[in-house]
Amino acid sequence: SLASSVRQRQADVELINGTAESLPFSSDSIDFVVSFNVLEHVPEPRAALDEILRVLRPGGAFFTIFGPPFNAATGPHLTRFIDLPYVQHLFPEDIVGEFTRRKDPYFTVNKHPLSYYREIFLTESGFETTMYREHITGGGFWLLKAKEQLEIHFPWDELGVSAITTLVTKKNEGPFSTVLRGMRVG
Repeated sequence: SLASSVRQRQADVELINGTAESLPFSSDSIDFVVSFNVLEHVPEPRAALDEILRVLRPGGAFFTIFGPPFNAATGPHLTRFIDLPYVQHLFPEDIVGEFTRRKDPYFTVNKHPLSYYREIFLTESGFETTMYREHITGGGFWLLKAKEQLEIHFPWDELGVSAITTLVTKKNEGPFSTVLRGMRVG
């Protein structure tokens, strides 16, 4: 198992099992949280962010890179089954389920649109967004030339943003507040 493999290599490593919505740490006990490619898989990212803010010390920071959001070209994370961009917009869910041999072809992702993440990270609530960036790769844009004919009714940015990078700090002064303030990106 992963746990026994890690224990054999590094005796001083402690693996802790938990979920993003219920972290097994005391409130105000962590200085820095890092997350890579997780939030698009968590059923309620806002609940996960609230929990991260709970465990962060005042002035502590949370850095994450994640994506793509569901409406992006590879949002459903199905390229190993169907290497076609925007499959979630081109075919009904039951057809995608047949291709993937899954009753719910999208069970590994939360289906939240880009606008949901913007609302979370760009509307302050107990934290300050020090950095927020949306990444556009352009994958699958060739297909979107037929957007109107395909009846894909989402704004271009909902379809084009493939990843989000953000850094937030918990409000109130703390060890990272002054350092991160100097890194502010508008």
